[in-house]
Amino acid sequence: MQEVQAQLDNDLLKHRSHLNAIIEGSGTSLGDAEEGTEILDVESRSERLAEMHLELARVDKEIVELNQALSHSDAEMSELSQLIRNKEADVETAKAEENSATHAWNQKSSKLDQISTKRATYQRKREECHTKIVALGSLPSGSIDRHQNQNIKQLMDKLERLNKKLSKYSAVNKKAKEQLEEFSKQKESLMDRKKELDEGRTAIMHLIETLDQKKEEAITRTFKLITKHFSDCFKNLVPNGNGSVVMQTAKQAAATAIQARRDTEEEVEQEYDEAELTEDFVGFTSHHYIGVGFRTDFGFGPVSALGSLSGGQQSIVALSLIFAIQRCDPSPFYLFDEIDSALDSIHRRSVARVICVQKETCQFIQTTFAAESLAEADRFYGVIFRNKVSCISAVSKEDAFEFVRAETTKGAGAEEEYED
Repeated sequence: MQEVQAQLDNDLLKHRSHLNAIIEGSGTSLGDAEEGTEILDVESRSERLAEMHLELARVDKEIVELNQALSHSDAEMSELSQLIRNKEADVETAKAEENSATHAWNQKSSKLDQISTKRATYQRKREECHTKIVALGSLPSGSIDRHQNQNIKQLMDKLERLNKKLSKYSAVNKKAKEQLEEFSKQKESLMDRKKELDEGRTAIMHLIETLDQKKEEAITRTFKLITKHFSDCFKNLVPNGNGSVVMQTAKQAAATAIQARRDTEEEVEQEYDEAELTEDFVGFTSHHYIGVGFRTDFGFGPVSALGSLSGGQQSIVALSLIFAIQRCDPSPFYLFDEIDSALDSIHRRSVARVICVQKETCQFIQTTFAAESLAEADRFYGVIFRNKVSCISAVSKEDAFEFVRAETTKGAGAEEEYED
Protein backbone atom coordinates (compact mmCIF):
# COMPACT_ATOMS: atom_id res chain seq x y z
CA MET A 1 0.00 0.00 0.00
CA GLN A 2 2.88 2.36 0.73
CA GLU A 3 4.28 1.70 -2.74
CA VAL A 4 0.90 2.58 -4.36
CA GLN A 5 0.67 5.80 -2.32
CA ALA A 6 4.26 6.71 -3.25
CA GLN A 7 3.55 6.08 -6.96
CA LEU A 8 0.43 8.22 -6.72
CA ASP A 9 2.18 11.11 -4.93
CA ASN A 10 5.48 11.06 -6.73
CA ASP A 11 4.60 10.08 -10.28
CA LEU A 12 0.97 10.43 -11.34
CA LEU A 13 0.03 13.65 -9.48
CA LYS A 14 3.20 15.36 -10.60
CA HIS A 15 2.59 14.18 -14.16
CA ARG A 16 -0.98 15.50 -13.96
CA SER A 17 0.22 18.95 -12.77
CA HIS A 18 2.79 19.02 -15.53
CA LEU A 19 0.16 18.26 -18.18
CA ASN A 20 -2.17 20.98 -16.86
CA ALA A 21 0.67 23.45 -16.99
CA ILE A 22 1.45 22.52 -20.59
CA ILE A 23 -2.22 22.89 -21.61
CA GLU A 24 -2.50 26.29 -19.99
CA GLY A 25 0.74 27.41 -21.59
CA SER A 26 -0.40 26.15 -24.98
CA GLY A 27 -3.62 28.23 -24.79
CA THR A 28 -1.71 31.36 -23.92
CA SER A 29 0.80 30.81 -26.66
CA LEU A 30 -2.01 30.25 -29.21
CA GLY A 31 -3.68 33.59 -28.28
CA ASP A 32 -0.40 35.42 -28.58
CA ALA A 33 0.05 33.93 -32.06
CA GLU A 34 -3.29 35.16 -33.20
CA GLU A 35 -2.46 38.60 -31.92
CA GLY A 36 1.14 38.99 -32.80
CA THR A 37 2.73 36.43 -35.12
CA GLU A 38 2.02 33.27 -37.16
CA ILE A 39 5.39 31.56 -36.68
CA LEU A 40 3.91 28.38 -35.10
CA ASP A 41 1.60 26.11 -37.00
CA VAL A 42 -1.91 26.23 -35.52
CA GLU A 43 -2.90 22.75 -36.60
CA SER A 44 0.12 21.05 -35.09
CA ARG A 45 -0.37 22.76 -31.80
CA SER A 46 -4.07 21.77 -31.82
CA GLU A 47 -3.09 18.16 -32.36
CA ARG A 48 -0.60 18.41 -29.57
CA LEU A 49 -3.24 19.92 -27.32
CA ALA A 50 -5.61 17.04 -28.10
CA GLU A 51 -2.87 14.54 -27.24
CA MET A 52 -2.28 16.34 -23.98
CA HIS A 53 -5.99 16.14 -23.13
CA LEU A 54 -5.98 12.41 -23.86
CA GLU A 55 -2.87 11.92 -21.72
CA LEU A 56 -4.50 13.95 -18.98
CA ALA A 57 -7.64 11.79 -19.17
CA ARG A 58 -5.51 8.64 -18.98
CA VAL A 59 -3.62 9.98 -15.96
CA ASP A 60 -6.92 10.91 -14.27
CA LYS A 61 -8.19 7.39 -14.90
CA GLU A 62 -5.00 5.86 -13.39
CA ILE A 63 -5.34 8.20 -10.41
CA VAL A 64 -8.94 7.03 -9.87
CA GLU A 65 -7.87 3.40 -10.16
CA LEU A 66 -4.98 3.95 -7.75
CA ASN A 67 -7.29 5.68 -5.28
CA GLN A 68 -9.62 2.69 -5.47
CA ALA A 69 -6.68 0.31 -4.95
CA LEU A 70 -5.51 2.49 -2.07
CA SER A 71 -8.96 2.29 -0.48
CA HIS A 72 -9.00 -1.46 -0.94
CA SER A 73 -5.49 -1.72 0.57
CA ASP A 74 -6.61 0.38 3.53
CA ALA A 75 -9.48 -2.03 4.10
CA GLU A 76 -7.16 -5.02 3.88
CA MET A 77 -4.70 -3.32 6.20
CA SER A 78 -7.46 -2.79 8.71
CA GLU A 79 -8.39 -6.44 8.50
CA LEU A 80 -4.74 -7.49 8.89
CA SER A 81 -4.30 -5.20 11.87
CA GLN A 82 -7.37 -6.77 13.47
CA LEU A 83 -5.98 -10.22 12.67
CA ILE A 84 -2.60 -9.26 14.22
CA ARG A 85 -4.34 -8.06 17.35
CA ASN A 86 -6.24 -11.34 17.52
CA LYS A 87 -3.01 -13.36 17.05
CA GLU A 88 -1.24 -11.33 19.72
CA ALA A 89 -4.12 -12.08 22.07
CA ASP A 90 -3.77 -15.78 21.18
CA VAL A 91 -0.01 -15.58 21.84
CA GLU A 92 -0.62 -14.03 25.24
CA THR A 93 -3.12 -16.76 25.99
CA ALA A 94 -0.62 -19.44 24.87
CA LYS A 95 2.11 -17.86 27.02
CA ALA A 96 -0.19 -17.92 29.99
CA GLU A 97 -1.00 -21.57 29.32
CA GLU A 98 2.73 -22.32 28.89
CA ASN A 99 3.53 -20.67 32.21
CA SER A 100 0.77 -22.64 33.84
CA ALA A 101 2.05 -25.87 32.27
CA THR A 102 5.64 -25.06 33.33
CA HIS A 103 4.52 -24.45 36.86
CA ALA A 104 2.58 -27.72 36.84
CA TRP A 105 5.62 -29.51 35.37
CA ASN A 106 7.88 -28.13 38.08
CA GLN A 107 5.45 -29.35 40.71
CA LYS A 108 5.33 -32.80 39.08
CA SER A 109 9.15 -32.89 38.85
CA SER A 110 9.43 -32.04 42.53
CA LYS A 111 6.97 -34.79 43.37
CA LEU A 112 8.84 -37.20 41.08
CA ASP A 113 12.12 -36.41 42.86
CA GLN A 114 10.47 -37.10 46.18
CA ILE A 115 9.05 -40.36 44.85
CA SER A 116 12.49 -41.38 43.45
CA THR A 117 14.09 -40.65 46.82
CA LYS A 118 11.46 -42.74 48.59
CA ARG A 119 11.90 -45.53 46.03
CA ALA A 120 15.68 -45.59 46.56
CA THR A 121 15.13 -45.69 50.31
CA TYR A 122 12.67 -48.57 50.01
CA GLN A 123 15.02 -50.45 47.68
CA ARG A 124 17.85 -50.06 50.16
CA LYS A 125 15.63 -51.33 52.96
CA ARG A 126 14.52 -54.20 50.73
CA GLU A 127 18.16 -55.19 50.08
CA GLU A 128 18.90 -55.01 53.79
CA CYS A 129 15.93 -57.21 54.54
CA HIS A 130 16.97 -59.65 51.81
CA THR A 131 20.49 -59.79 53.27
CA LYS A 132 19.05 -60.53 56.69
CA ILE A 133 16.79 -63.23 55.23
CA VAL A 134 19.77 -64.84 53.50
CA ALA A 135 21.69 -64.69 56.76
CA LEU A 136 18.86 -66.56 58.47
CA GLY A 137 19.33 -69.47 56.07
CA SER A 138 16.68 -71.63 54.46
CA LEU A 139 13.30 -71.57 56.24
CA PRO A 140 11.21 -74.70 56.88
CA SER A 141 8.34 -75.26 54.50
CA GLY A 142 5.09 -73.76 55.70
CA SER A 143 6.69 -71.34 58.16
CA ILE A 144 5.64 -68.31 56.12
CA ASP A 145 2.04 -69.47 55.91
CA ARG A 146 2.01 -70.18 59.61
CA HIS A 147 2.98 -66.61 60.54
CA GLN A 148 1.23 -64.80 57.72
CA ASN A 149 -1.89 -63.87 59.78
CA GLN A 150 0.03 -62.47 62.75
CA ASN A 151 0.60 -58.77 63.20
CA ILE A 152 3.99 -57.06 63.48
CA LYS A 153 3.91 -56.87 67.31
CA GLN A 154 3.28 -60.58 67.66
CA LEU A 155 6.03 -61.34 65.18
CA MET A 156 8.52 -59.04 66.94
CA ASP A 157 7.74 -60.64 70.34
CA LYS A 158 8.21 -64.09 68.91
CA LEU A 159 11.43 -62.99 67.23
CA GLU A 160 12.79 -61.70 70.51
CA ARG A 161 12.03 -65.00 72.23
CA LEU A 162 13.70 -66.92 69.47
CA ASN A 163 16.80 -64.70 69.58
CA LYS A 164 17.13 -65.40 73.30
CA LYS A 165 16.97 -69.14 72.60
CA LEU A 166 19.44 -68.85 69.75
CA SER A 167 21.93 -66.98 71.94
CA LYS A 168 22.54 -70.26 73.77
CA TYR A 169 23.77 -71.83 70.50
CA SER A 170 26.06 -69.03 69.33
CA ALA A 171 28.94 -71.46 68.64
CA VAL A 172 26.92 -73.53 66.18
CA ASN A 173 27.62 -72.97 62.48
CA LYS A 174 24.25 -71.93 61.17
CA LYS A 175 25.42 -72.05 57.56
CA ALA A 176 26.84 -75.56 57.61
CA LYS A 177 24.24 -76.91 55.19
CA GLU A 178 24.68 -74.05 52.72
CA GLN A 179 28.46 -74.35 52.98
CA LEU A 180 28.27 -78.10 52.40
CA GLU A 181 26.25 -77.56 49.24
CA GLU A 182 28.63 -74.85 48.06
CA PHE A 183 31.72 -76.94 48.77
CA SER A 184 30.13 -79.92 47.02
CA LYS A 185 29.62 -77.79 43.92
CA GLN A 186 33.20 -76.58 44.15
CA LYS A 187 34.41 -80.16 44.47
CA GLU A 188 32.48 -81.20 41.36
CA SER A 189 33.90 -78.23 39.46
CA LEU A 190 37.45 -79.06 40.57
CA MET A 191 37.02 -82.72 39.65
CA ASP A 192 35.83 -81.73 36.18
CA ARG A 193 38.80 -79.39 35.89
CA LYS A 194 41.16 -82.18 37.03
CA LYS A 195 39.67 -84.49 34.42
CA GLU A 196 40.27 -81.89 31.71
CA LEU A 197 43.86 -81.35 32.90
CA ASP A 198 44.50 -85.11 32.96
CA GLU A 199 43.20 -85.41 29.42
CA GLY A 200 45.36 -82.47 28.36
CA ARG A 201 48.41 -83.99 30.08
CA THR A 202 47.80 -87.31 28.33
CA ALA A 203 47.57 -85.55 24.97
CA ILE A 204 50.77 -83.55 25.69
CA MET A 205 52.67 -86.67 26.78
CA HIS A 206 51.53 -88.44 23.62
CA LEU A 207 52.74 -85.49 21.56
CA ILE A 208 56.09 -85.49 23.39
CA GLU A 209 56.50 -89.22 22.75
CA THR A 210 55.68 -88.73 19.08
CA LEU A 211 58.14 -85.84 18.75
CA ASP A 212 60.83 -87.80 20.63
CA GLN A 213 60.29 -90.72 18.30
CA LYS A 214 60.59 -88.48 15.25
CA LYS A 215 63.69 -86.87 16.77
CA GLU A 216 65.28 -90.28 17.38
CA GLU A 217 64.47 -91.32 13.83
CA ALA A 218 65.98 -88.10 12.46
CA ILE A 219 69.12 -88.50 14.60
CA THR A 220 69.49 -92.13 13.58
CA ARG A 221 68.98 -91.38 9.91
CA THR A 222 71.40 -88.42 9.98
CA PHE A 223 74.04 -90.31 11.97
CA LYS A 224 73.95 -93.30 9.65
CA LEU A 225 74.22 -91.03 6.63
CA ILE A 226 77.12 -89.08 8.17
CA THR A 227 78.86 -92.37 9.10
CA LYS A 228 78.53 -93.70 5.54
CA HIS A 229 79.85 -90.49 3.95
CA PHE A 230 82.64 -90.23 6.54
CA SER A 231 83.83 -93.75 5.72
CA ASP A 232 83.75 -92.94 1.98
CA CYS A 233 85.57 -89.62 2.38
CA PHE A 234 88.16 -91.18 4.71
CA LYS A 235 88.71 -93.96 2.19
CA ASN A 236 89.21 -91.34 -0.56
CA LEU A 237 91.77 -89.48 1.53
CA VAL A 238 93.50 -92.58 2.94
CA PRO A 239 93.15 -95.41 0.38
CA ASN A 240 94.72 -98.00 2.70
CA GLY A 241 92.81 -96.89 5.79
CA ASN A 242 89.36 -97.08 7.31
CA GLY A 243 87.35 -94.68 9.42
CA SER A 244 83.92 -94.47 11.00
CA VAL A 245 81.89 -92.30 13.38
CA VAL A 246 80.47 -93.75 16.61
CA MET A 247 78.09 -92.38 19.18
CA GLN A 248 79.54 -92.05 22.68
CA THR A 249 77.84 -92.55 26.01
CA ALA A 250 79.30 -91.29 29.28
CA LYS A 251 80.84 -94.73 29.92
CA GLN A 252 82.36 -94.85 26.46
CA ALA A 253 83.80 -91.33 26.80
CA ALA A 254 85.47 -92.27 30.11
CA ALA A 255 86.90 -95.47 28.60
CA THR A 256 88.20 -93.53 25.59
CA ALA A 257 89.86 -90.91 27.84
CA ILE A 258 91.55 -93.63 29.96
CA GLN A 259 92.77 -95.44 26.85
CA ALA A 260 94.13 -92.21 25.37
CA ARG A 261 96.04 -91.50 28.58
CA ARG A 262 97.41 -95.03 28.45
CA ASP A 263 98.52 -94.57 24.87
CA THR A 264 100.22 -91.32 25.77
CA GLU A 265 102.03 -92.76 28.77
CA GLU A 266 102.84 -96.26 27.53
CA GLU A 267 102.75 -95.61 23.74
CA VAL A 268 100.72 -98.75 23.04
CA GLU A 269 97.97 -99.29 20.53
CA GLN A 270 94.43 -98.88 21.69
CA GLU A 271 92.10 -101.88 21.73
CA TYR A 272 88.41 -101.63 20.96
CA ASP A 273 85.57 -103.19 22.80
CA GLU A 274 82.81 -103.64 20.27
CA ALA A 275 80.19 -103.79 23.03
CA GLU A 276 81.18 -100.33 24.24
CA LEU A 277 81.67 -98.51 20.91
CA THR A 278 78.82 -99.45 18.64
CA GLU A 279 77.09 -97.95 15.65
CA ASP A 280 73.75 -99.55 16.55
CA PHE A 281 71.04 -97.64 18.43
CA VAL A 282 69.38 -100.68 19.98
CA GLY A 283 68.45 -99.98 23.62
CA PHE A 284 69.69 -96.38 23.46
CA THR A 285 68.07 -92.99 22.86
CA SER A 286 69.56 -89.56 22.22
CA HIS A 287 69.44 -88.88 25.99
CA HIS A 288 72.08 -91.58 26.55
CA TYR A 289 74.61 -90.00 24.19
CA ILE A 290 76.98 -87.19 25.04
CA GLY A 291 78.77 -86.82 21.69
CA VAL A 292 80.46 -88.61 18.81
CA GLY A 293 83.77 -90.37 18.53
CA PHE A 294 85.92 -91.62 15.64
CA ARG A 295 87.47 -94.97 14.86
CA THR A 296 90.33 -94.58 12.41
CA ASP A 297 92.88 -96.90 10.91
CA PHE A 298 95.68 -95.36 8.83
CA GLY A 299 97.13 -98.79 8.08
CA PHE A 300 98.93 -99.08 11.40
CA GLY A 301 96.10 -100.37 13.57
CA PRO A 302 92.82 -98.91 14.87
CA VAL A 303 92.81 -95.76 17.01
CA SER A 304 89.80 -94.14 18.70
CA ALA A 305 91.37 -91.28 20.67
CA LEU A 306 92.09 -88.18 18.62
CA GLY A 307 94.85 -87.23 21.06
CA SER A 308 96.78 -90.28 19.91
CA LEU A 309 96.85 -89.05 16.29
CA SER A 310 99.39 -86.76 14.71
CA GLY A 311 98.52 -83.29 13.47
CA GLY A 312 98.20 -84.44 9.86
CA GLN A 313 96.04 -87.44 10.85
CA GLN A 314 93.78 -85.17 12.89
CA SER A 315 93.46 -82.90 9.84
CA ILE A 316 92.44 -85.92 7.75
CA VAL A 317 89.74 -86.87 10.29
CA ALA A 318 88.44 -83.28 10.47
CA LEU A 319 88.35 -82.92 6.67
CA SER A 320 86.58 -86.28 6.31
CA LEU A 321 83.89 -85.10 8.72
CA ILE A 322 83.52 -81.75 6.91
CA PHE A 323 83.24 -83.46 3.53
CA ALA A 324 80.69 -85.95 4.96
CA ILE A 325 78.53 -83.16 6.33
CA GLN A 326 78.87 -81.31 3.02
CA ARG A 327 77.50 -84.32 1.18
CA CYS A 328 74.51 -84.53 3.58
CA ASP A 329 73.70 -80.82 3.80
CA PRO A 330 75.94 -78.73 1.52
CA SER A 331 76.63 -75.07 2.24
CA PRO A 332 77.03 -72.44 -0.52
CA PHE A 333 80.77 -72.18 -0.02
CA TYR A 334 83.63 -73.34 2.25
CA LEU A 335 86.68 -71.34 3.30
CA PHE A 336 89.78 -73.41 4.13
CA ASP A 337 92.83 -71.69 5.61
CA GLU A 338 95.98 -73.75 5.01
CA ILE A 339 94.27 -77.05 5.78
CA ASP A 340 97.15 -78.88 4.06
CA SER A 341 99.96 -77.38 6.13
CA ALA A 342 100.29 -80.53 8.27
CA LEU A 343 99.78 -82.99 5.38
CA ASP A 344 102.35 -84.68 3.19
CA SER A 345 102.24 -84.45 -0.59
CA ILE A 346 100.25 -87.69 -1.03
CA HIS A 347 97.43 -86.63 1.27
CA ARG A 348 97.47 -83.11 -0.19
CA ARG A 349 96.75 -84.61 -3.61
CA SER A 350 93.98 -86.73 -2.09
CA VAL A 351 92.39 -83.68 -0.46
CA ALA A 352 92.65 -81.74 -3.74
CA ARG A 353 90.95 -84.59 -5.63
CA VAL A 354 88.08 -84.79 -3.12
CA ILE A 355 87.57 -81.01 -3.33
CA CYS A 356 87.59 -81.26 -7.13
CA VAL A 357 84.87 -83.93 -7.01
CA GLN A 358 82.64 -82.06 -4.51
CA LYS A 359 83.04 -78.60 -6.04
CA GLU A 360 80.11 -79.36 -8.36
CA THR A 361 77.60 -78.61 -5.55
CA CYS A 362 79.35 -75.71 -3.80
CA GLN A 363 82.35 -73.40 -3.91
CA PHE A 364 85.66 -74.00 -2.10
CA ILE A 365 88.04 -71.16 -1.23
CA GLN A 366 91.43 -72.35 0.05
CA THR A 367 94.61 -70.57 1.08
CA THR A 368 97.75 -72.70 0.61
CA PHE A 369 101.48 -72.76 0.03
CA ALA A 370 101.42 -76.29 -1.42
CA ALA A 371 101.71 -76.91 -5.15
CA GLU A 372 99.67 -80.14 -4.86
CA SER A 373 96.59 -78.14 -3.81
CA LEU A 374 96.89 -75.90 -6.88
CA ALA A 375 96.73 -78.73 -9.37
CA GLU A 376 92.95 -79.09 -9.24
CA ALA A 377 92.06 -75.38 -8.70
CA ASP A 378 90.08 -73.32 -11.25
CA ARG A 379 90.98 -69.76 -10.26
CA PHE A 380 94.05 -68.31 -8.57
CA TYR A 381 94.55 -65.15 -6.54
CA GLY A 382 97.73 -63.86 -5.05
CA VAL A 383 97.89 -62.01 -1.72
CA ILE A 384 100.94 -59.77 -1.23
CA PHE A 385 101.77 -57.61 1.76
CA ARG A 386 102.97 -54.32 0.26
CA ASN A 387 103.48 -50.99 2.06
CA LYS A 388 101.87 -52.42 5.20
CA VAL A 389 98.72 -53.27 3.22
CA SER A 390 97.53 -56.68 1.99
CA CYS A 391 96.83 -56.62 -1.73
CA ILE A 392 94.94 -59.29 -3.65
CA SER A 393 94.92 -59.80 -7.42
CA ALA A 394 94.03 -62.51 -9.91
CA VAL A 395 97.02 -64.48 -11.26
CA SER A 396 97.51 -67.25 -13.77
CA LYS A 397 98.09 -70.87 -12.83
CA GLU A 398 101.77 -70.61 -13.82
CA ASP A 399 102.26 -67.51 -11.68
CA ALA A 400 100.57 -69.26 -8.77
CA PHE A 401 102.92 -72.27 -9.07
CA GLU A 402 105.92 -69.93 -9.36
CA PHE A 403 104.77 -67.99 -6.29
CA VAL A 404 104.37 -71.20 -4.25
CA ARG A 405 107.70 -72.52 -5.48
CA ALA A 406 109.43 -69.28 -4.48
CA GLU A 407 107.82 -69.31 -1.04
CA THR A 408 108.79 -72.98 -0.59
CA THR A 409 112.40 -72.25 -1.57
CA LYS A 410 112.49 -69.26 0.74
CA GLY A 411 111.12 -71.38 3.58
CA ALA A 412 113.66 -74.17 2.97
CA GLY A 413 116.53 -71.64 3.00
CA ALA A 414 115.29 -70.21 6.26
CA GLU A 415 115.17 -73.71 7.79
CA GLU A 416 118.75 -74.43 6.68
CA GLU A 417 119.97 -71.17 8.19
CA TYR A 418 118.15 -72.02 11.42
CA GLU A 419 119.80 -75.51 11.47
CA ASP A 420 123.25 -73.99 10.83
